Amino acid sequence: MPLADQIEEQLQINPFLGDLCQVPLFSTMVAHIVHERPEIEIFSTVTRFFTYVIQCVHNHMKIKKDAKTGVPAFEKELAELCRIAFDGLTQKNQQLAWENTYLVDKLGQDFCDNYIKLGMLTQEVVFDIPKGQYKTVARIWHKIICEFYASHHLVWILSEGASSAASSINVKETLNSINPLDLQYVYRFACGLNKSAADIIVKHLQKTKEGRQFAILCMLEQEEKSDQFMQSVKKLVTSDISISKYDAKLLQRSTIQVLEVASAKQVMCTIDTPNIPEPILKFKK
Repeated sequence: MPLADQIEEQLQINPFLGDLCQVPLFSTMVAHIVHERPEIEIFSTVTRFFTYVIQCVHNHMKIKKDAKTGVPAFEKELAELCRIAFDGLTQKNQQLAWENTYLVDKLGQDFCDNYIKLGMLTQEVVFDIPKGQYKTVARIWHKIICEFYASHHLVWILSEGASSAASSINVKETLNSINPLDLQYVYRFACGLNKSAADIIVKHLQKTKEGRQFAILCMLEQEEKSDQFMQSVKKLVTSDISISKYDAKLLQRSTIQVLEVASAKQVMCTIDTPNIPEPILKFKK
């Protein structure tokens, strides 16, 4: 099968890939992966896809390195990078770049050098107008990757950080600081990475009508559907659900997938077909 047809087939199977392919960088990435791995349909969630992408980058570096030398794990430093990414994305004036000296101080020179070689960090020289001099700043190579790292810190907050007796972390305030319109992947990745975090996030999102719609995407990141997931599905389908032509294709598809899960588990819902042109379908309790 020609590569173009393979890509088109996989985009039909995995609607989230089509959403990502709106970004030229990820469109090229998907094309390379489809060429090398025709079984890409196993990537049923966006979390699984990006986990694979990150692993590929690290494995490529391991191949280039001397087998005797190896590649340091940098676990402590990586956790700090995740915190920096989270704080930068969720603060009032969003920060996506940091002075190189700051990152070296927080992460260490070896870590920064390694992640620059990986391509996860990029550097550029910019002019600091207030100081009247040039400086080197670094950024994570794409905002979605920044959200991927930030989501790991969110998982830590929800699963370990806030449970510590000495912790001053307020879970509600933390979640309120994450705007799902701008940082949807922070939520979705966190749900795909950790079931307990997913349960907390879904409950938080379902408090508003808009959040219930977005919770659909987050719930579908859970590859193994737990009892808590089914409770979330039941709660969702016992309220009005609309699928509008104005909704993104991914959201339409996700809503249908959740309803399919409800149907398979015999969670009952009725269909209301009002005489208005906007909705494609409207499911009503």
